[in-house]
Amino acid sequence: MKSKAMIGLQEYELPVVIQEDESGGYVATCPLWKDAYAQGETIEKATTELSQVILALVKVYQEEHLLIPLFFSH
Repeated sequence: MKSKAMIGLQEYELPVVIQEDESGGYVATCPLWKDAYAQGETIEKATTELSQVILALVKVYQEEHLLIPLFFSH
């Protein structure tokens, strides 16, 4: 099963793809940011974890003065 959703982070909105993991649980990815992916026992846990991953990535990109690959801003 594969589903799509959107998550909002601060002023950003990103597409999210959620897939069932063969070993159980779910994997959440952001197709626009290859470094943004997370796993969780439930869809909610996977998307919550993905939000935390993205926030951490934003911080790292800002500290390194890199362009943040977030394509949908409010």
